[in-house]
Amino acid sequence: MNIAEAMAKGIKPLVHNYFGSSFFYPRKFIFNTQDECVAIAERDYNPAFCRAFVADRFSLQEQLAHVDAVLDSLV
Repeated sequence: MNIAEAMAKGIKPLVHNYFGSSFFYPRKFIFNTQDECVAIAERDYNPAFCRAFVADRFSLQEQLAHVDAVLDSLV
């Protein structure tokens, strides 16, 4: 969750293309090579977009619901 936490602060993420990364994060922040990483880092970005993305995809209420579901499954 460290990538989402940084995005919540408005920090531009640089996400290595691990299996499933495109499910969680916008493709424009995902890289395969060092050159792609540098290109993403040099691109302009909108901190408000990063914050809004996290608020929409990883809301506190949604995360608490997931935690509750896990805890309920253990009992």
